[in-house]
Amino acid sequence: MRIRFVLALVALSGVICATGCKSDNDPAPAPPEEGSAISEDDAAVIKTAIGHFSTQDFDFPFIGREAQTGILVHRESAGGPWAKSLTDEVLSNATKWDNWTVPAEASESLRRRNAEKASLSGLELSEGIILVDLYAKPRIVFGDNRDPKDWPPNTKGFAHVWLPGYTADGRTAVVHFDFGPSEHGASATYLLTKGVGGWMVQKWSFVYYV
Repeated sequence: MRIRFVLALVALSGVICATGCKSDNDPAPAPPEEGSAISEDDAAVIKTAIGHFSTQDFDFPFIGREAQTGILVHRESAGGPWAKSLTDEVLSNATKWDNWTVPAEASESLRRRNAEKASLSGLELSEGIILVDLYAKPRIVFGDNRDPKDWPPNTKGFAHVWLPGYTADGRTAVVHFDFGPSEHGASATYLLTKGVGGWMVQKWSFVYYV
């Protein structure tokens, strides 16, 4: 498991409000069904996490684009056989330095929901964050952070997102994604909760690999 080759872990936490607005007194929403199409909650969770990520400083962005906020997101979710690699141990190692853990229900949901890949086509993201076929783009290679002149000028990195996992009450979500062009690969893990202001980031951790 590549998490065992972590060289450095940068973990930060904070709160950010997302889309939608419901009262905490509303009935608890049911989490998306396993294997279902992208749900409204999935869209909001992914939009919130990637939108937050785009504002963060991370190691090894594209040269000369460190101050930009554009992120290219692969148009298909990660997953398939690799979903089994997101074990509780792996997720714990990704977040332990910030003293938080992924809820067991959410990690189990994360693995189940990513047993198969899903199309993210039609997903509405924040300004400057766009869906593309990363494999059709030139130089999608970890470790190559030269200025990609054929990409949008505001692009500082890219991400390959897993579908969110949820607790049974549907009010806590975890989203995980790989991002680049980090030198040897990197991943982010986000914890979000659903409250009066919609989905909000509560914790996040970045992991860089050797």
